[in-house]
Amino acid sequence: MNPILAHPSAKSITLTLSSKCLDPVMMRIATLLLTGQHCSRDMTAIAYAVTNNTLFNFSAGLNRVVFLESHDVVGDLNNGVRLPTAIDTNTPDSYRARKLSTLGAALTFTSPGVPMFFEGQEMLENQQFSSSRPVDWTKTNTYSRIVLLYHDLIRLRRNLDGDVPGLKGDQCSVFQMDNFNKLVAYRRWQSGATATNQDAIVVANFAGTTRSNYTLSFPRAGNWYVHFNSDSTNYGTDYGNVGTAQVTATGTPATVGITIGPYSALVLSQLPWPPQITLSQAGGGVAVSWPIAYAGWVLDSSRTLAGTPSPWVQVPTSQYQTNATNFFINSTLPAANMFYRLRFP
Repeated sequence: MNPILAHPSAKSITLTLSSKCLDPVMMRIATLLLTGQHCSRDMTAIAYAVTNNTLFNFSAGLNRVVFLESHDVVGDLNNGVRLPTAIDTNTPDSYRARKLSTLGAALTFTSPGVPMFFEGQEMLENQQFSSSRPVDWTKTNTYSRIVLLYHDLIRLRRNLDGDVPGLKGDQCSVFQMDNFNKLVAYRRWQSGATATNQDAIVVANFAGTTRSNYTLSFPRAGNWYVHFNSDSTNYGTDYGNVGTAQVTATGTPATVGITIGPYSALVLSQLPWPPQITLSQAGGGVAVSWPIAYAGWVLDSSRTLAGTPSPWVQVPTSQYQTNATNFFINSTLPAANMFYRLRFP
């Protein structure tokens, strides 16, 4: 299921949901985010909120809707307060307010269930919701980096790049719950998945300090690639961009040293970043290849990039061949230009 944007004034869409589907799971996390000292944050409560429907006390699944804010939580009828404002009343766009509120968003989008975010949340809205107060769209410019973070979280949760399929899975297991260092890590995957590289790992640091070379046990050895880092300077000019883009788990059981920034979340998988196409001469023709780890991606070709949209045509999968490391096709050398792209359908 895809993320939901809650817009109280929208009248064209009706969602019929059982009350047991609506789980303010992240409100428990939001309460912990408000704690002034990170030493007071309870990782046991965080782990429980990630893996359970907190309202009805059963295991979380894909049939729950998870959220940090709603019209009940931040609306004027209940004297509600937006999360950034609750974190820092005087400066709701401070480093701490931005980091903690988006850490909560990262857990919302990576926990089991359908993530929902309330109008304005994606642009760091700090004003109480009211039917008499219009949306301030100028904040999409003022807080464009926060908008980008939500954009990337949506793309990640929907697995649009094909590199974190585990986030769409039905399984979740917390494998690290460290109350001393204020860190939680959990694994997401699809039950019955046959490929061994489909897992997604989420690491969340609830402390206001960097954790360097922090040892974690991962599901298996090998390279793990960071597909989301909430401490990226893409999301805040004052962020630290702490951590590496790739780590390697070794040993039995497989362990890895993770470095993660303050109030930050990382999402990793064993699928590398979007695959690269390699073109090479093969006899009198050309071989088009891409890594075998990207099963499920399809190859398109086009003789031109002109037009809106460009006239891409899928290469029949019957032409695909494999070896130990790559998918590939062999093609005759074209008389004119030929363009190729990979696409995750």
